[in-house]
Amino acid sequence: MNILPRHRRFVVIGNPRSRRIAGFQRALVSQGYPPARVVAYADFIAGRAEIARHLDSQCVLRIESPGEDWEVEKLLLKEGVEGMEAEGRQPWSASQIYRLEFQRGAIFRPRQWYLGFVRVLQRLQRDVASSSEPHYMAHPDDIPVLFDKARCQSQFQASGIPVPAHWTGIETYEQLRDRFVPHPHRRLFAKIANGYSAVGAVALEWRGSRARALSPVEMVQAEDGPRLFLSKHIQSYTDERDIAALIDALGRESLLIEEWLPKARIDSMSFDLRVVTIAGRACHVVGRANPGPFTNLNLGSQRIDAAKVRCELGDSWPTAMAICEQVALLFPNSLYLGVDLLVRPDKRRFAVLEANAFGDLLPGLLHDGRETYEMEILALTKRPEHALC
Repeated sequence: MNILPRHRRFVVIGNPRSRRIAGFQRALVSQGYPPARVVAYADFIAGRAEIARHLDSQCVLRIESPGEDWEVEKLLLKEGVEGMEAEGRQPWSASQIYRLEFQRGAIFRPRQWYLGFVRVLQRLQRDVASSSEPHYMAHPDDIPVLFDKARCQSQFQASGIPVPAHWTGIETYEQLRDRFVPHPHRRLFAKIANGYSAVGAVALEWRGSRARALSPVEMVQAEDGPRLFLSKHIQSYTDERDIAALIDALGRESLLIEEWLPKARIDSMSFDLRVVTIAGRACHVVGRANPGPFTNLNLGSQRIDAAKVRCELGDSWPTAMAICEQVALLFPNSLYLGVDLLVRPDKRRFAVLEANAFGDLLPGLLHDGRETYEMEILALTKRPEHALC
């Protein structure tokens, strides 16, 4: 094993005021390293800063989430215009984006945002290629894949990893209903393929002629059509016209349709797991429990201690962890992943719901006495150098 030298420097591209950056800086200092040099996404995208001039072969480059910054969100939407046009979709134009005003929770064109982010990552790789190649913590080839739920699920399934049955190519409620509602009772999840934190997720159920949709997406009618907002309060839609309007609005962003699998219960609530893999090993684990179908922690779900979950799963625990490590093996050039693992009601079977390139933000969650960022830095001192490239 090659040891990470103490003189090695860290560089981060991210949003300087984010809690992610602050947490990573604290972890570096706690492990005896100087704080990382931070390159702001806004400066990099706008051409005011380069990555290459900060890098050499002794550097570790951390690519952070570009979320939670209004200026960066608009810049990424602008970067995604050409990608949307290439896909035959109608993008928001640069002038439309310029006129946008910040609205808390507003869901602005996730597909265009994603295509813009992919373009920025490609530019970053070109910039890095002009310097001495650094060591990536999350590889820029992996991040776009991990942000594409449909691509991930197909890749997982092909590798023998259990996932819910899923379908793509559906863009409207009419298409969805025609394909699935002939069954007397059908339960499905519709998800924006490039969404995150339950953005654009809808739990759909049909019983005979009755339809119901549950979603953290609140739909507000406007002159130019429905506007969508992420809410911590789950919305219940029972008017099929409203359900159709919601699915049609989300369908313009590229949808993944999944079987709605029942989850195991703990403390009378459904639960699943967020597992952070580091250097290919399942490390930090937290149960996420909620009375409803959405267990995302950002929606107020209850954290369940890993020890309690492990007790619930009993001798199935190693199987659950092995599945998450199998996911990590598909991305050997990325040091860490967040894996969302569904636990079936028998607590012996599992299904991977998604993997997240930035799924390691779990403040206060410890493994062997260390938080996620601390454990990632420690793993760099024990990992073969060739596995970091």
